[in-house]
Amino acid sequence: MSNNIDQAALLKALLSTPPIYPDWLDVGKLVYSTQHKAHGRVIGFLDRIVNIQINGKTYQVALNSLSAPTIEITNTIDLSIIENPTYKQIASEWSMDLNAVKIIPGNSANTSPIPDNLHHGLKSALLTTGIKQFYSHQLAAWKALTTGKSITLTTPTASGKTIAFTPYAFETALSKQKTSVPILVVLIIDSTDSQMMPNEFGIRVLLKRI
Repeated sequence: MSNNIDQAALLKALLSTPPIYPDWLDVGKLVYSTQHKAHGRVIGFLDRIVNIQINGKTYQVALNSLSAPTIEITNTIDLSIIENPTYKQIASEWSMDLNAVKIIPGNSANTSPIPDNLHHGLKSALLTTGIKQFYSHQLAAWKALTTGKSITLTTPTASGKTIAFTPYAFETALSKQKTSVPILVVLIIDSTDSQMMPNEFGIRVLLKRI
């Protein structure tokens, strides 16, 4: 829940005479909260305390602060087309704010051979670990970095961003005898949260193969 439970209000509700609930109040139905000046969906209630969900957040609202919805939902969005359970849950929580749901199919990967100007030791290490080609953004990153440009990558999780910049770091260390690779590993660990372990593991594997 997004706010603390009002224990005093709950006790008062339990000790009072049960209210007469209006026809428009039921679990799953849409109601209007005068307190929040917004519509919400009822997820449960106890006596005069009603739990409603507004924009994905749950609020406890007094029964007398609710009224029948002022809008009419004429069509219901079909969430069954969302196969991922996490995404489906998020969509259901924000269903009142959705106008449509569209599933965009994935595209085939755009790949290219590993660049010929990569250090032979690094190229061999990549091949040994199963990396036999570069994705388009990895190749673009390599070309930009090797010409002295700075880059920013904004691609989805698990799209190979680590391999977009680590080859250049290793290349620099191997060809110019610089010691930037250990520092780079620390930066990756500090900046990737949930992907920390996969990235660190992959880099350590490359270090062992070179």
